[in-house]
Amino acid sequence: MLKLNLIIAVLLLCSCSNENSIEKERERLLQTDKNFSSASEISGVAEAYKLFLAKDATKFIPGKILQGLDSIYLSMKKSKLHYNLKWIPVKCEVSASGDLGYTWGNYLMTYKQNDSIIQLSGKYVNVWKKQTDGKWKVIIDIGSD
Repeated sequence: MLKLNLIIAVLLLCSCSNENSIEKERERLLQTDKNFSSASEISGVAEAYKLFLAKDATKFIPGKILQGLDSIYLSMKKSKLHYNLKWIPVKCEVSASGDLGYTWGNYLMTYKQNDSIIQLSGKYVNVWKKQTDGKWKVIIDIGSD
C-alpha cells in the first residue's frame, strides 16, 4: 500500500510540474507574440518578420503562398505598398510537449494612399515552433479580413 501511495504521489507531482511548465511556455509564447508586434511597429514589418519567422516558415496571403523566410522577407521588401502593421494577441495555446503553439488575435494595417490614411483590420493566426535554442519562431502566418 505504501508503494502504491508513493507511485500516486510521484505521478501527481509530475503532472503538476508539467502543467506549470506548459503555463510558463504559454506565457513566454504570448510575450513573444507581443514582442513581434512591437518589433513590427518599431523596426518595420519586414525586419520584424525576419527576426520572428523560422527559416522554413510559410505565409498565406490573398492569392498566393510564400514559403521560406528569404522569400517572405524579399516579397515584403519589394512591395510597393509601405504599411505599418500591429496586432494584439487574444489567445495563446501550447502543446502538451511544449514545442508547438499558436496565437491568434486582431491586427491593424495602416498605409497612405494619395493623401488619405487607409486602415484595414482583421484576424490572424500564427503557428509557432520552439527552436533548438529555445526561442519561439513562427512557422505558419495567416491573416484574414
